[in-house]
Amino acid sequence: MHLELYPNGRMLKAEHHTELKGILIHASTETLTSNTSVAPFDSDELGRMLDLMDKTEGSIGQEQVHAVYVIARLMRLFSNSKFVNFYGQPGARLNADQSVYTKLRGQDQATSLLIRISDLVLFRGPSAHVNELQRVWVDRSVNAPRWKGFISKLSNVWAGFTIYLSLNSTVMLAVDVSFLAIPALDPTQPSAKEGLAASIATYMSIIFVVGSLVVSVQLSNRIRGQENASAKEAAAIMLRSTQSMLGTDALAIMYSLPFALLIWG
Repeated sequence: MHLELYPNGRMLKAEHHTELKGILIHASTETLTSNTSVAPFDSDELGRMLDLMDKTEGSIGQEQVHAVYVIARLMRLFSNSKFVNFYGQPGARLNADQSVYTKLRGQDQATSLLIRISDLVLFRGPSAHVNELQRVWVDRSVNAPRWKGFISKLSNVWAGFTIYLSLNSTVMLAVDVSFLAIPALDPTQPSAKEGLAASIATYMSIIFVVGSLVVSVQLSNRIRGQENASAKEAAAIMLRSTQSMLGTDALAIMYSLPFALLIWG
């Protein structure tokens, strides 16, 4: 960090350049060959960093301020990743979804009672989202590429629900309203007692359809732009979102609502 902040008057050493290039090549290989890579950047970002290494190679042995800054900054980012993942220690994190603390190991821990109950009415959506959150939120830290993929997936799914409901909600609501216009289902008529259940079901259908659209729009707006957040910013977002006594269970249930409401509607 010192060289990153004060690169003036510093010579770019060949061993530092070679070491960083080796780290980048190793990280690129791991990212391409593993779905649980602990590398702090995705393959595209690592490729661009390797391009920078080629461009700074001509500055080796010279007091080039900008080249020294580039090398120092990248070294600092990877050194921080090593520290977070307990690099060189017996209990180092080898996979992005692996906990380094004994009491937290075994991400396949029993699902909470709340999630099991919610699965019954939300079509097993909460348990699926709990598994995804446990792979992203590990030891109160976030792997940036995995976070980016998680948020992009949620954004695409909810955007699909929003588009589908925008195109079809008018038809669905028109059918429900037309169904309610049937005289036999008018609850004010003495002879319409048999149609009371059908009327309630129709009203519930309307509520579920509108609710699915509203929740999809709200959730999409909530996560907009978060895929570009750094690992530190993503960890802060997750920490704020899981501070309640329910933790990740509350998030999992909330993320399951658009699909469940659409199905119930």
